[in-house]
Amino acid sequence: MSAKEETAVAKGEYVIGIAVILAALLISATVYFSISGLQDAVSKLKLVAPSGGTQPTVPTQPTQPTQPTQPAAPSVVAIPSSMLAASQPQGPSNAKVTIVEFSDFQCPFCERALPMIKAATDKYPGQIRLYFKHFPLQSLHPNAQKAAEAAECAKDQSKFWEMHDAMFADQNKLAISDLKATAAKIGLDATAFATCLDGGSKTAFVSKDQQDGSSLGVSGTPTFYINGKQVVGADAQGILAAVDAAMSG
Repeated sequence: MSAKEETAVAKGEYVIGIAVILAALLISATVYFSISGLQDAVSKLKLVAPSGGTQPTVPTQPTQPTQPTQPAAPSVVAIPSSMLAASQPQGPSNAKVTIVEFSDFQCPFCERALPMIKAATDKYPGQIRLYFKHFPLQSLHPNAQKAAEAAECAKDQSKFWEMHDAMFADQNKLAISDLKATAAKIGLDATAFATCLDGGSKTAFVSKDQQDGSSLGVSGTPTFYINGKQVVGADAQGILAAVDAAMSG
């Protein structure tokens, strides 16, 4: 090889060497900045759990209705005669025991209390006078208000207790159409009853009963006042014990 050729080859190798070095530097720089960019992106990616949140709650099964609880120390109240004047009582006026019941025709516990009251009246025949006062719990029993009005419409035709017994006998038939059918079944004048019920003429009467109950401390049904002693709920033992005490007093 001639001197010129050797020189050319040397120059070519020199140029190639520089190109290789430059390429290596370029590749290194690219890799470096790619890794730096990835690390920066990762550092900015933060998975933060929402603060202040609560875990979803598992829906609970609806609870069964519960009757009002008996106060630790049953109270005794004096019920004014004016509070009972418009009610239709059952039993003699000279009875030794007076029971005032605040009740709701759609309340299952009120229906359960009926045989308890009957047991007391059977034990002391002719010695118990029963007053029924309305206390419809409309938030729980949507048909209770109209059922109470129906009883008062029946009272206008001297059949309060017949309507009382019929409604408690089937608490699933307290819609307005059912109440009218029941009225006809017990022999009421259907037209007069319908006019009374549809016109709402007894709404104020029922509301007054409920106000009377609230003023005495009634908050649930059934609530009884047995010679003024409060007994709450379908409590057979409590009812009979209060009646026994009133009879011996």
